[in-house]
Amino acid sequence: MENDESAYGGCQVLTVSESIGKELLLAFLMQNTEPLLGTLRSYVQHMGLASGNDVKPVALDVLQEVVVEALDHAGRFNTTRQPMAWLLGISINVIKRKKTEFAKRAQREISIAHLATNENERLSEVELFDLLTSCPLEQPDQNIEANEQALMMLSLVSLDDQHILRMAFLEDFDRAVLAKRLGITDVAAGWQRSQFHLDAGNAGNIHVQCGKGTCLSHQNWAWECAHTRKSGWSDLSVHAGNECPGLI
Repeated sequence: MENDESAYGGCQVLTVSESIGKELLLAFLMQNTEPLLGTLRSYVQHMGLASGNDVKPVALDVLQEVVVEALDHAGRFNTTRQPMAWLLGISINVIKRKKTEFAKRAQREISIAHLATNENERLSEVELFDLLTSCPLEQPDQNIEANEQALMMLSLVSLDDQHILRMAFLEDFDRAVLAKRLGITDVAAGWQRSQFHLDAGNAGNIHVQCGKGTCLSHQNWAWECAHTRKSGWSDLSVHAGNECPGLI
């Protein structure tokens, strides 16, 4: 018999096993919260979720999630087993999940303090490209946070570069539309991530270096930045052969 939330105006009706399981778990938790919390502190520290003064609050947060998850799935609890073993099994899963979430968050986050220490240096298009495309986002709140960070970074580059980057990443223009709006080639508008460096030279010239030792005809990457447009180049030249073109 499954939970029925519609038969009684949306009120949840528990099965006998769920009811018994919840009663046993609640009774155990009321009598054993401190021992369970002490074990969780050890788990949190041993599994690397927190250290130092952060261990206690993180362990308490884990305990709250464990209780919610345990009661939500009380029907799965085997009443012949010890509640402590079942709760600790859930705890390990919660800690692993939190570690994964923290790792993803740390990978996404951009250190504003680091950017502030280099406020006199303009962030290059390549650096901004790498920051904006470094991590996938899964949740709506993550997208909001990422957009705020992207807007912060956009403020560090010129207005021309902001316009291009906004269309490419924040407005998610595809290659063909981006090329048409910028008046450049479809290949150049691909913005494919690559191993190369842009170095502004004298008189607006640009030095293009391919990280793989191949030239611009390499199909895995292509780039046209705002500097080429400002210096009068309508497109990056495509050179045959295996050597990078050097100074264009």
